[in-house]
Amino acid sequence: MTTLRSVVALSLLAFMAGCSDDPVEPVVPRDASLILVNGRVYTLDWQDPGEDGRAASGAPRDSAGWYPDAQAVAIRG
Repeated sequence: MTTLRSVVALSLLAFMAGCSDDPVEPVVPRDASLILVNGRVYTLDWQDPGEDGRAASGAPRDSAGWYPDAQAVAIRG
């Protein structure tokens, strides 16, 4: 029974991985000890907002709102 559960779980994971809208091949840094992929990452790597509170021109924001500016994070150490 445990083997059957394992097979079903692995099949489900494989099916879900194959259903991705936009499959991306990750670029793996050589010395990364942990890589997190398929995330909604906000790097905060853009200029400060203007004095009037408007988002900076390089910020990941459009008329629909904020959107992530990365999909993966590599952690070293």
